[in-house]
Amino acid sequence: MENHYQTLGVSFRATPEEIKSAYKQLALIYHPDKNQGSKTHEERFKAIAAAYQILSNPEKKNLYDLKLFYTTATSRVGDNMAGVYGTSASKIHKYAARDPYFRRFNRSQEKSSDSTRLKSGNSVQNFAIAMLIMASISMVALWLGNIMNHKTAQAHLERGDFVTALEFDSNYGEAYFEKAKHLKRMGLPATSVIRELSKAIKFAKKQSADMYLSRALEWMRIDNYSQAVDDLKVATKLNPRSYNTLVLLGDLQNYNLNLYAEAELSYKSAIEQGADVSLVSVGWGLAQLKQEKYVEALANFNRGIALDESRADLFYFRGLTYKELKDSAAACADWDRALNMGKEEALPLYIQYCKPH
Repeated sequence: MENHYQTLGVSFRATPEEIKSAYKQLALIYHPDKNQGSKTHEERFKAIAAAYQILSNPEKKNLYDLKLFYTTATSRVGDNMAGVYGTSASKIHKYAARDPYFRRFNRSQEKSSDSTRLKSGNSVQNFAIAMLIMASISMVALWLGNIMNHKTAQAHLERGDFVTALEFDSNYGEAYFEKAKHLKRMGLPATSVIRELSKAIKFAKKQSADMYLSRALEWMRIDNYSQAVDDLKVATKLNPRSYNTLVLLGDLQNYNLNLYAEAELSYKSAIEQGADVSLVSVGWGLAQLKQEKYVEALANFNRGIALDESRADLFYFRGLTYKELKDSAAACADWDRALNMGKEEALPLYIQYCKPH
């Protein structure tokens, strides 16, 4: 097996920069265009290019290192085993046919055959142990190689270079997260951003609420509210104190999926974590209104209005609640207030229930 490190003249621990530099220097020397079509230089240049192609690719390099180590180790064991099974045995058979000494003591050799077989068995056992040790060392070498690649990837990501980071570690979740945010800024379709965010979540050493929240927002861009809700639920578990995420979860459950009971729980949690009551009271009250919990809904709308009388939607929905509670005068007063604040949705209701015919 050709040793690519020797071909490029670098050590096993050479950095990607050192490997690239060595390749460039050798390519300048052995390039066929600079050597008048010399076959020797051409073959040498091909070997150099092949070595660089392997060693410059992190995945190919890891696999090559494993094969190189295995080939080197097994060849050494093979040489040792040849000394046990090959040379000595061939000498015995070579001289036994014509040497009287060997013929005379043939019987004693037969008596010692059991002992020979025992030694052979021990040799096979030793060989198996050696192979097991080699496999273990290979796994450790591969593990160490992956660690080094990941540390290099981390250094590149800290400098904002997620492209090079992923070249060194293709399973680097945080680098995929940065890539997804870059694609978002570039205005790429939601499906492209979701693909990278899914890789970020899959490979991240520690998944974050931001990863799930970001993917939920992309699901919303393509009107996939069920998937968005699933991601928001995970985000709230990873960061239960984020009341903004809880409010968004409640709004999707309430306005898009008609999951009113679940929306109530989300709004309640948001309030407990410090969300603005006047903001949450609209959605929470509407979820109760949809479930015909008119008394609870009225209490929520009253609480919101007491905190912020500038919200036209609070008056609009409280008017609907009064209507269900058979209080027409209160309903009409709220719809009239909502209309004066610019809530045009209240006009058909006001005309139907309040304006004299």
